[in-house]
Amino acid sequence: MRSEKDVRQNLTALPKTLTLAYGEIYEGILAQEGSAPQIALNAFWWIQCSNEPLSSETLLDAVTVEIDSSGRFSQTGPATTEQLLTVCQNFIILDKKLNTFQFAHLSVNKYLDTKLPKADSYLELSMV
Repeated sequence: MRSEKDVRQNLTALPKTLTLAYGEIYEGILAQEGSAPQIALNAFWWIQCSNEPLSSETLLDAVTVEIDSSGRFSQTGPATTEQLLTVCQNFIILDKKLNTFQFAHLSVNKYLDTKLPKADSYLELSMV
């Protein structure tokens, strides 16, 4: 739990630029335990690379699919909305009217363009 004092102290140490702020958040995403970083990265890739917005159910299923080196699929089960929003640390939001996840702001998408590898083909995208 954060106290008012903690909040005030954090406000004095805010990053100077939006890029630095996003960098801190991104590093926090990567530093999470277990499969959380990969689930977050999968969500970012799917949102960025999809030709059309994916339904929340589709994205929740897609982010937990893994493909091993032999090409076999496995899935740890669909993530929940709360789990996905937590591991993505406010980089994405759920549009309840459209029932889709999207980046919280266009600047998040632009920032992630500098961090995420690009898929050069539909085959590569299918391996995300």
